[in-house]
Amino acid sequence: MKNEINKLEFTIYTVVIFFIYLLALLSFYKSSFFNFNKFSCCIGVGLSIVFYVNSQQIINQNQFKQFFILSSLLILFSAVLAILTNGNLLGFILTIYPLLYIIYFRVLIFLFYKDFPKYYKRPTILFASKSKWTTENNECGDVLSKNEIMFSNLLFFGSFAFAAVIAFILI
Repeated sequence: MKNEINKLEFTIYTVVIFFIYLLALLSFYKSSFFNFNKFSCCIGVGLSIVFYVNSQQIINQNQFKQFFILSSLLILFSAVLAILTNGNLLGFILTIYPLLYIIYFRVLIFLFYKDFPKYYKRPTILFASKSKWTTENNECGDVLSKNEIMFSNLLFFGSFAFAAVIAFILI
């Protein structure tokens, strides 16, 4: 049952991304003044926010592969759009951020939880809520380790630093 729900969720994400890019392509042919740099930035940042919000689900259900495929599809759609509309390289590079987020997320998992696939208790990610860090499930009696707090801080703040370093190298 969970596997079918996951497939449906990724099908919905894929269809939504496809229709957003189709709408962008139609907007380009309707108005040649459409700015794809802003569009690419919004898509890249928007999908990475979706990835961050679903990061606990990614860990709990080990969905790194599915989200990697989803971000690869985003890059493919961006490449096709850039070719068809004579887009520039900067707009294309901005859509790579969700893929970099998944890679960064996986590297953090490897660094903090080397035995992640065999680990019986999944790591807990803390989310910022009303100026304090809370868990998604908020179960009573859960004592958060320093490892989980450090992991959550690096996942949230480190992804921006990682993107800034990559942008500095590329630009």
